[in-house]
Amino acid sequence: MKKKAVLFVFILILIEVSHLAALDSKGIYVGIMVPYNGIAGSDFSGDKFFDLGTQLVFIPKIKNGLGWGIVVGKSADTFDVEIYYMHSSHDTTFLDVSDKATLDAIGLDWRWYLLKARVLRPYVNIACDFSYLTAVNAAIQVDWPYRQGDAKFIGIGLCGGGGITLSPMDHLALFVGAEVRWNPMGKVKGYEGNYETTKDLDSLGLSLRSGIYYRF
Repeated sequence: MKKKAVLFVFILILIEVSHLAALDSKGIYVGIMVPYNGIAGSDFSGDKFFDLGTQLVFIPKIKNGLGWGIVVGKSADTFDVEIYYMHSSHDTTFLDVSDKATLDAIGLDWRWYLLKARVLRPYVNIACDFSYLTAVNAAIQVDWPYRQGDAKFIGIGLCGGGGITLSPMDHLALFVGAEVRWNPMGKVKGYEGNYETTKDLDSLGLSLRSGIYYRF
């Protein structure tokens, strides 16, 4: 294991040495990413619900889940600004009942690099996004005839974290990072009807991201 780690570091050093000239990191880029999203918090405990009058909306406990995403951004010397969309799938439980949920988010991300135009660059980032959570079979009608359907939650949140970008070629970059997502859900909807404003649901989770960029 130690030999492999030393070999990996040596390869990175060779890549860095072979790119002594600064990379041109400016320009437009597009990319794809693989998020691993966590949705946690005291309200998402799997034993609480909203009473919307004619419907009950269950608040499930949500496990971390994988997904996919797309990115469009603009690079400068020491920072990037990008718009992203991501989707992830999750397993849920409410009491002893298991089901599914999906998270969709669109956001704006600012990324500051600690090294200028290098092959291997650490960064810190901050983002804000609009999230749309769908919990399958989490809404039930309380009156006859009993009906069940999907519940929807929406919220606006903040994210912050950091990571590393590796650019082995002028137009190609790989990245991996981690961030904390604080995303209180302030509106809820049953399987039918309008969204209702509620007490913000506490949602704080750790998300991991990896992906690849192509710079034009």
